[in-house]
Amino acid sequence: MTKSEVVSVNSSSMLVITDKYIEKLRNFAQSTGSEFTDYEKRCVMNAIRTIDPMLMVNNYSWNDFDVNNVMNVLQQTAFLKLNPSATPRECYYVVRKNYDRQNKKYLPPTIDFGIEGAGNDVILRNFGDGVVDIRSYIIYEGDEYDLGEMDGWDYKLPKHKRTFKSDRAIFAVYLIKKTTGEIEVAVATREDVKKSLLANARSNGADEKLIREMDKHTIDELLTIPKWLDHKIPKGHGSNTYSTPLFSPAWTSPISRESMILRKIRNHAVRRYPKNFNPEIQRLYEATFEDEKYAKQEVTADDTIALNQGVYETEANVEILDLDDVKIDEKVVPEPEEKPKRQYKRQKINTNKEMKPEPEIVDEDEAEEVYESEDELTVSLDDEIEISEQDEEDMPDWMK
Repeated sequence: MTKSEVVSVNSSSMLVITDKYIEKLRNFAQSTGSEFTDYEKRCVMNAIRTIDPMLMVNNYSWNDFDVNNVMNVLQQTAFLKLNPSATPRECYYVVRKNYDRQNKKYLPPTIDFGIEGAGNDVILRNFGDGVVDIRSYIIYEGDEYDLGEMDGWDYKLPKHKRTFKSDRAIFAVYLIKKTTGEIEVAVATREDVKKSLLANARSNGADEKLIREMDKHTIDELLTIPKWLDHKIPKGHGSNTYSTPLFSPAWTSPISRESMILRKIRNHAVRRYPKNFNPEIQRLYEATFEDEKYAKQEVTADDTIALNQGVYETEANVEILDLDDVKIDEKVVPEPEEKPKRQYKRQKINTNKEMKPEPEIVDEDEAEEVYESEDELTVSLDDEIEISEQDEEDMPDWMK
C-alpha cells in the first residue's frame, strides 16, 4: 500500500470514528442539559486527530480501547472546552499500558487526559465564578518579584520582572478580574506541589508512616536525595516478592522533573478558585486530578509506570507510559493484595478477548512519513465518503 493509500484509508476511518463519537457527545450534552457547540465539536475533531497518530505509532487501533474510556476522554476535552491543537498547549493525552501481574499478561490499554499550561487559563475564563479576564505568569528562582500585600481594604497587586537566571519555577500567579471590578490573586508555590508528589508515592504503595516521614522534607529534598530517589517499595508475600520505585520516573528524571512541577504548580493555583460547573462537568473536571487524592489506585499501586522521557519533554501529546522498565520475574507471581475501594468508575474489560502482545515503540519521525502533509489529515463532517471493506475492518466493533 502506498503512502497516499495509507492516508486515504486512515482519513476515512478517522472520519467515521469522529462522526460516531460526536453523535454520542451530542446525546450526552442533551441528557445533561448542556449545549454541544461548534467549538466543542472542533475540539473533539482535533482530539481524535491528535490521538490517532499516537495509536498508529504504537501499533494500536481504536478498537483496542474501551468505548467508555474514549468517551470519557472526549467528554473532558469537549465540555471543558480545551483544544489539543492550541498553542500554547491546553491539554495532553497519555496512552497507558496496563499489566495484570497475577495472570502475567497485558490488559487493554487506556487513554488518559490532562490539563496543562494555557488550559488552566481557559478553565478560569469559561467556568470561573464572576471572572471577566485573567492574566497569569510563572515566577522563577532569581526573578525580581513582589507577591503583593493587604493594606486595610486595599490590596497591593503582585509585581514581577523575569531575569532568566533559572528555569526553576517557584510560584504560579493568576490575576483574576471579576465582574465587580475587583482583582483577585491566586498563588501556588513550589512546595504546594509536594502534595502531588506524596500522592504519587502513596499510589505507588508507600504507607502512611513513610508518607509522614517524607512530609518533613521539601519537594526538592525528596527529588534529589538518593535515600528517596533509590527507595523501593516491596510488594508480594513470602518468597513471592518484587519491588517498585517510590516515585514514578516522570518525577525523578532530570529531563521531565521541572516540566512536571511546572504543570502541577499551575494546576494547584487554578483549582483553588471557585467555578460554576453543572454536576456532570464538575465530575469530568475533578477526574483530571484524581491522581492528587491520597487513595490508593488499583493499577499504579502494583505497577510502576515508566515514561518515554524524550517524547514526554518534546511532545506532550504523544506520551507513552510504559511498563518496560519494571523487571518482572516470570517465575514469581505475587499473591493478590486486598483491593481498596475504587474512587472512580470501574471499566468493563472483556477478559475473553485475546490480548495483543506489547507493541513495539516506533520512532515518531518514521511514523510521520506516512503522511504527505498535515492538510491530508483534515476531516470534515460534511464530506460524504464511501466506506470500503478495508475501512470497515479497521473500525471498532461497536461501529459495524
